[in-house]
Order: sequence, then C-alpha cells, then structure tokens
Amino acid sequence: MNLATKLLSPLLMSAVALSIAPIAQASNGDGFAPNEVAYLDDLTTQGMGPAVSAQGLVAEGWTICHALAADMSPVAAADKVFAGSATASTNGITRAQAQGVVTTAIDNLCPQTP
Repeated sequence: MNLATKLLSPLLMSAVALSIAPIAQASNGDGFAPNEVAYLDDLTTQGMGPAVSAQGLVAEGWTICHALAADMSPVAAADKVFAGSATASTNGITRAQAQGVVTTAIDNLCPQTP
C-alpha cells in the first residue's frame, strides 16, 4: 500500500459519505477558510452535501489533496472516494460525482496539484 492509499483509506472508509441533501451555507464564521467555503459551495452547486458534517467533507477534501501530493492520480482518488461513499444505509455517490469531488478539491483546496 503506497502513501497516497494510506492517506485516503482511513477517512474514505469512514462514515464521511456524500448524499444528495444540500448543506447549509458555510461561511468563514463557521471556522472555514475562504477556499474551504468555496469547496463546500461548489459541491452544493453540484447537488451534493455531506451526510455527516461539513467539517468531515472539508477534511476529506484535504485528504484528497494530500493523497494527490503523494502521487496518487486523480482517477485513483476518485475511485477511492466512490468506494468509500457507500455505507450500510446508502448506495453512495456515482463515479461522476466522485470525480466531481476530486476536481472540486483540486480547484479550491490544492490548485497547485496537477
């Protein structure tokens, strides 16, 4: 297991899954940095929001960035997000939505990542 996989595995296998329920409008007053607010807003625009918490979704975004910095490909990261999104109570998200999560993380949280 490479470093990127080790970074993503614990978080994405947890209950931090996405649902179609929109999230409340995040703001800097909630303790989020401007780029984190933009990340959550972009996911909301795509029709996704966290099943557990906005904080968990932001943490997942940063985990994606760290995995990409450790040489995980965006496709592999999206596969991990997709696999980790299914829980006992939901079927999770689609592969396209998982790719959207990764792309949104790159755009807002780690734009220096290829």
